[in-house]
Amino acid sequence: LTARALLDFVYQILAGDDYLFDNLFSGSDNELLEHIQSFDPSNIHTRKVDEFVLQFGLGIEDEGFTQLKDQVKAQGVFDVLTAASYLRMVYLLKDEEQFANGYINELKADFDNSLVHQYANIWLLHREFDGSGKQKKELNKFYKDTLISAVHRYCNRNSPSLDKDQFFISEYNGFKTAAELEVKPDFSSIKTQAVSKIGSFNAHIRVDDHSLLPMPISINLLELLEKINQGYRPNKHDKNAVLLLDEVIEQIITVANEKNTLFILKNDKRYKIVNEDDEYFEVSGL
Repeated sequence: LTARALLDFVYQILAGDDYLFDNLFSGSDNELLEHIQSFDPSNIHTRKVDEFVLQFGLGIEDEGFTQLKDQVKAQGVFDVLTAASYLRMVYLLKDEEQFANGYINELKADFDNSLVHQYANIWLLHREFDGSGKQKKELNKFYKDTLISAVHRYCNRNSPSLDKDQFFISEYNGFKTAAELEVKPDFSSIKTQAVSKIGSFNAHIRVDDHSLLPMPISINLLELLEKINQGYRPNKHDKNAVLLLDEVIEQIITVANEKNTLFILKNDKRYKIVNEDDEYFEVSGL
């Protein structure tokens, strides 16, 4: 980050055509603003936030919201035209006690538990990872419950009955093949690979004894991973994220193809085939 870029950042948020809270998330052609735009609180979707957007569009004002509007008028904020602008303003004022009320506190709770907060926490854990047991435990929660879980669901989207450690490989004439794999965070790579960008961090996964290529995680991809874990199936609108997921799956399948044990499934039948030292195959489940 150069001094010129920093000065340009300050100039654009202070001298822009809109209020500071809108200028801050405008994106513009400034490097810092481009990164900050990824954290625009108006993109958060929770029940309370969506309810606020709907009420604003219908001209319905909660008493707490009316109180906030009166308070910010004293600060020179008069013509705020969109719900997105109000959300950005509330986000920046959420820790200022003079603007606190029950309605604002509910929005604040959503901001504090938002995807932005989650992303920032995971990003910071990657940047400051020192290999301690405490940090491993915190990072493992993201890898196990979010990233690996979503990758497993996406890989097995056409074979959802597979166990949590089994990954779909291929299908031939109605017979599906799968392999059992140990997928976990690659803490050694996390420790040695520095985080250099605000807009993304690299996730590192090990499959059995193989380290996969780094997977860049942006806030948009994190949101998709969360949605996949809730049952969402990616479509053509998720093209860029799907390409990243497909690359990971391709690497996982490469490792799976080296396994000596495969599972074959058809309807409700399961077969286990074990390659015994390249001498013969043992089949069970018949």
